[in-house]
Amino acid sequence: PLAGQMDKIDATPARSHVEIAWDSDAKASFDKIIDAQPVLVRISAAKRLRDAAERIARADGADRVTSARLARAGAAIFEGAPA
Repeated sequence: PLAGQMDKIDATPARSHVEIAWDSDAKASFDKIIDAQPVLVRISAAKRLRDAAERIARADGADRVTSARLARAGAAIFEGAPA
C-alpha cells in the first residue's frame, strides 16, 4: 500500500507492557547465572532468561518473578526442558 493509503486507517495499538517485579533472591540468582555465561553471549542470555522468567510469571498470573520461576526459565532455555 502507498503511504497515503496507510495514513487513512487507524494505527495499530502497541502492546501494553506492564513491568514485573523481581524478588531479591531471584535477582541475585539471575546475576549469578549471567555472570557464569561467556562474555560474548551475556547480553543475549540475559535478555532470553529475563523474558522467559517474566513470561512464566505472567502465565502463572503472578506479578513477581520468584526463584522458582527463574529456575523454570533457566531449565527451559539452557537445558531444553519445558517451561
